Amino acid sequence: MVLRALLFLLMPVTVLADSCFWYEPKVATLTGVLTEKFFPGPPNYEDFNAGDAKEGALIVQVGKPFCVKRSPQDDIDAVDEMEQTLLHLVVLNNELWPMIRGSIGKRITVRGGLFHAHAGHHRTPILMVVESVELDR
Repeated sequence: MVLRALLFLLMPVTVLADSCFWYEPKVATLTGVLTEKFFPGPPNYEDFNAGDAKEGALIVQVGKPFCVKRSPQDDIDAVDEMEQTLLHLVVLNNELWPMIRGSIGKRITVRGGLFHAHAGHHRTPILMVVESVELDR
């Protein structure tokens, strides 16, 4: 009975550890639904009606919350992030754009390096520089 209670208490720790990742240069793989959302952009990043530009962001709604462990040697990535469900994608490889554009509203798996938000146009606490994308069937 005591052993069963102890195992029950340890279960959430195990589940959490399985869904944690490290910031780049480590690589992470996450799955979720790709959406495109629009936010106020320059000059003030506050309000479309006040003249701020419309700025699009590719956001993956991840099915299962994840966490990212800090990188103590890096000032930008020196923050642990827990229970994240949104991931802002950064697509630098032009060859990935046709697949990305055709996948909006669909479930995808993305692979790449994670980094912490540090600028006004970063729309979620965690971002990914995408190395590959696959449409889930």
